[in-house]
Amino acid sequence: MAMPAIGEVHIWTARRTPQGADFAAFQDVLSPSEKTAANRFVQERHRLSYVFSHGVLRNILSSYVERA
Repeated sequence: MAMPAIGEVHIWTARRTPQGADFAAFQDVLSPSEKTAANRFVQERHRLSYVFSHGVLRNILSSYVERA
């Protein structure tokens, strides 16, 4: 993925699906501090939302720097 040109903006969207394997994969790429923060959520839906959003963000950013 090429970096945006000057004046160009890339907009990404992601829709969460209730598949456990995806969440496990996203959780694997989180930093220790992100995992700790995720485990602080009382309600599972909030924890899953946090893991999903941070995992997707890491995935998107890694595509710009060509790292997995």
